[in-house]
Amino acid sequence: RNQIIKGIIPYLQQSSSEVVTKFTVGKGTTNHEREAYYVGWVLVQYLLARGSTFKEIAHIQEQDLAQLVKENLVELLQCQ
Repeated sequence: RNQIIKGIIPYLQQSSSEVVTKFTVGKGTTNHEREAYYVGWVLVQYLLARGSTFKEIAHIQEQDLAQLVKENLVELLQCQ
């Protein structure tokens, strides 16, 4: 789990079709398919455990998303 999260963090600000494909249908950085979906589930579980609601998560503004995801994934890794 931690390797998948660490591998995706450097790509969070990128939106090229190459990067999107790499993490949604490709093998990511750890040779696992669909790493973006996995990290998304891990992140949502983490945010819910910290007290966020589904409604709050769904209303995150697009311009804030990459930074919020990065901050919370880094925090999640530090909790390990």
